[in-house]
Amino acid sequence: MSSVNHFRQMNIKNAEVYGKTKWIEPGDYVLEIAEVQFRESSRHRGRVYFQVFFTIIESNNSDYAVGSRCGWQVDLSKEETAASNVKGFLMGCMEGVEATDIDNEFAAKLVDDGALISVVVVADAFHITTKAGTPFTVVRWSPYKGDDADAGANN
Repeated sequence: MSSVNHFRQMNIKNAEVYGKTKWIEPGDYVLEIAEVQFRESSRHRGRVYFQVFFTIIESNNSDYAVGSRCGWQVDLSKEETAASNVKGFLMGCMEGVEATDIDNEFAAKLVDDGALISVVVVADAFHITTKAGTPFTVVRWSPYKGDDADAGANN
């Protein structure tokens, strides 16, 4: 039987491809931004995520090899925490930027202009326990300052 017969009932051309993103877990990282996007949830109608995908330059987490990719995302439906998380990330992308410099227009321009692509950042990721008792990964972002041996420890 021909392969075409097996695929005939499917609509492969219009099928969504689900990424198998490895989200950041606890550890210290130096990451290069490869992609920034907004993605609507396929499970929760109307929920949008701000997603950033990285190439790992340095990592002390053995599950995250140098040269592999990982991601980080913010659920924009959680307005207060989302704004804080996005602002913290953007501050980590640029040296000398103050919290008061970042507003909606500034953030949108960085994303729309592709200015974040190839930026190298330091990520210090760790788990906290939420009020619901579930683990949540917090990431503290900071600008990468070159070949510092302790780049992941500049909290």
